[in-house]
Amino acid sequence: MVLDCATGEQVATLGLRCDPALFAAHLDALGRYYNDASLLVERNNHGHAVILWLREFSSLTLLRGRDGQPGWIMTGASKPLAFDVAGRALRDRAVTLRDEQTLYQLSAIDGATLAAPPGRHDDRAIACVLAINALERSAGEVYPTVTIPPAPL
Repeated sequence: MVLDCATGEQVATLGLRCDPALFAAHLDALGRYYNDASLLVERNNHGHAVILWLREFSSLTLLRGRDGQPGWIMTGASKPLAFDVAGRALRDRAVTLRDEQTLYQLSAIDGATLAAPPGRHDDRAIACVLAINALERSAGEVYPTVTIPPAPL
């Protein structure tokens, strides 16, 4: 998900099923299209492979998570914090969402577990939560970043 850092408006959403390398290539292209935007990638599961590809082939800046590592790892401790920030931004209307699928997934998240109901997806909801956290942090406290140069040939 891409949020305009000046207005908080959702300007793009990438929703597709593909392997991590292709997904990372799409993220790189999207980030370059939007003024070499910084990326905040979820580090869980396939996120490690996405970050690895970005380290090797992209010149975009990766934002670090709460643990200081590139990407955001969703844990039992970090997930409620991330959702709290996103919930506050949405309630305060600091963010304008345009994608129906994102809105649908956010509305389906179980408040007790912060997960989608069985058989439903939450990938766009998580992308939204991470984008809002990156936006919130960049508005005041600066997110630590890391520029990862491409690997030597």
